[in-house]
Amino acid sequence: MTTTAETRRGTIDRLNIGANYWLGNGFGSFASLTLNESRDTSGLWAGNEVPLIPDYVAQVGLKYVHPSRITATVAQNFVGSRLGGQDYRVVDDVVHPIVGHLDAYATTDAALTWSSPNGNLDAILQVTNIFDRRVESAIGIPAPGRTVWAGLTAKF
Repeated sequence: MTTTAETRRGTIDRLNIGANYWLGNGFGSFASLTLNESRDTSGLWAGNEVPLIPDYVAQVGLKYVHPSRITATVAQNFVGSRLGGQDYRVVDDVVHPIVGHLDAYATTDAALTWSSPNGNLDAILQVTNIFDRRVESAIGIPAPGRTVWAGLTAKF
């Protein structure tokens, strides 16, 4: 199967729900759930899902905020199945569309942030996909593995 992912026109209906809960002693928890319903409305793949749009995306996590303005966060991300590629086969001069789906997956992320006393400077160290889970962005196209990111932001 090829990795074509084409939609000329489509619709996406999305519902997002999020919640935060203060646990106490600097700890808080958070969760979000986004449900997607997509439909390709044109071309050969009309009636199928819009490529690369997962059925759902969810995240649950725990955050700790220290009085020294250091914050630690760990989160588990869940991504639902999605259409990952499209192809077609011609049999007896008739075009038959073929779609390929990608399975759901989960990854774990963590981050440490620090804010200066006056709030004008923020530093972050973040690791995504900590356990280096192999995931495909589309059929045959790997998504990034474990990624370490550091940043510094100045606010004026």
